[in-house]
Amino acid sequence: MRFFYKRKTNQYIIVIPDEFSSRRNDSNGKCIYCEHYNTSPAWCQSCDPWKATQEWTSGNEEIDNFIKKFQFKTTEYEKVIEWIPFNKLIDFQEIKEINEESDLEFTASWVKGVRIIKGDPGKYMQSRSISSVDLMKLNCPQTDTLELFENFKNHMQLGKYRIHGITQNTETGQYMIVIDFYSDKRKSINGNCNIVTDITPLQFGVNYAILEKWIKKTSEIRKLMIVLKNFNLRLRHLKTLLNGFHLTD
Repeated sequence: MRFFYKRKTNQYIIVIPDEFSSRRNDSNGKCIYCEHYNTSPAWCQSCDPWKATQEWTSGNEEIDNFIKKFQFKTTEYEKVIEWIPFNKLIDFQEIKEINEESDLEFTASWVKGVRIIKGDPGKYMQSRSISSVDLMKLNCPQTDTLELFENFKNHMQLGKYRIHGITQNTETGQYMIVIDFYSDKRKSINGNCNIVTDITPLQFGVNYAILEKWIKKTSEIRKLMIVLKNFNLRLRHLKTLLNGFHLTD
């Protein structure tokens, strides 16, 4: 830290070294607040964590402070943990019966949507759109925030799925984490699901319109398999017939 005296205004100016300077890169784009290069695509470690902590509340100061601690440590736009109001989740579908041993309760659509980065190097932009998410219950009493925090930390440390944040079921009071349960299975080498065009690929919680499309495509595939099977049988029969001929000059 250094001090400079500005004679024209009779003021002292504090110059604070940029602790993130080594991580700034022009390919990450520029921060709209400090106008320095971002520290990761569309994310400025000096400005964006502070911005993420503003203009929201869970209604519980302890939970607010807990989430904000994660937000201040966030190093990438897509990894921000949020408080997600329950009324911003729609189209609930219960999925508990799929796996009784799982703590998964619902799949739903998140109106605000997951964080995604758009654009090309040097011009990355923060973006969001309505997305499919999974809701997993946190096994702890509603009034025991310490147990809630420990439970959440354990899920974060496991790193098995992408965690978007915490919500509270307004009907039951149950705290839940909002996640992408299948994120560990998603790999670019697998390609994209051509049925679901949302940023979250096909999950157990698909809506009926999507399911109907999938069934139709499956039916078409089965028909094709039958055709191929018949063709293969005919090919084998032809090969047998040809083997029965003794070709001579």
